Amino acid sequence: MSDAFTKSDPDVFDLDSWIDGAKLPEKSVTVYGRADLAARYYELEQQLSDERNNPDERLGGSTPATIAAEMTKVRDAMQASALTFTFRAILDDETAKAKKDHPANEDARTYAILALQALNPKVPAEKWPMIRSKIGEGQFMALLEAAASASYDRTVSVPFSLAHSAALSTQDS
Repeated sequence: MSDAFTKSDPDVFDLDSWIDGAKLPEKSVTVYGRADLAARYYELEQQLSDERNNPDERLGGSTPATIAAEMTKVRDAMQASALTFTFRAILDDETAKAKKDHPANEDARTYAILALQALNPKVPAEKWPMIRSKIGEGQFMALLEAAASASYDRTVSVPFSLAHSAALSTQDS
């Protein structure tokens, strides 16, 4: 990092360098293309519990090991469908342009704004309705909330992770 980010002395501080190095806030959220599999996993979890508590023939001869193996397959398939979206903050002039371009269609305006904000993966406005229809309103709301958070969270804190700290302390040992 340049000294502009580390110096607090007003005589040394280089505002232009600080501005040049500044970036818009970003937020990420993960959604699942196969969120439907969560229901199957929980069904299997109940079967596993039932089998362990009352082993009988009702489960078609399933053993805890076969049920657990199926749970692993379902969980792996769901995890494989995960997609993490990263959004950047939107600027007021970009929002104003989207409102001007789509004055009567709130959904079209939302999709245009999301297209501007989506950094990874890049998603054009015309793809957002398809994503919405496939992942459902709940997960779509999670995407909207991440995009809004990138833009409108008033404070930004340096992230902290206990796992990160623990890993560092383990390295030092």
